[in-house]
Amino acid sequence: MKSSGGVLITDMEAFDRLVLNPVTNVDSIKLVFYTAPWCGPCRMSTPAVESVVEQYALTNAVECFEVVTDDVPEIPEVAGIESIPTIQLYKKGRVVDVCVGSVAESVLKNVVESTLKREK
Repeated sequence: MKSSGGVLITDMEAFDRLVLNPVTNVDSIKLVFYTAPWCGPCRMSTPAVESVVEQYALTNAVECFEVVTDDVPEIPEVAGIESIPTIQLYKKGRVVDVCVGSVAESVLKNVVESTLKREK
């Protein structure tokens, strides 16, 4: 686990396996938090991400991951990340929703809930 409570993705192979693979990732929404330790807005968003991670910890509906962009720059490049913080929601290996910039807990929770309803 990393600071957000999501599983830390440390290489492209793990990103492919855990997030992008449409065959093995059919049931749950994958929330990917792109961040960096020097990023002030990222630090401001971390409590919101932590709270959402905690709310879904006992369900299989949402799985949360964290990518430290400085450590694995190839992942944000492949994912099309242009700024951080960014949160992408994936279903079956494709991006279904995105939050860019610092995000409040209520906003993130609404985005996740909306995505869950839409992507049943």
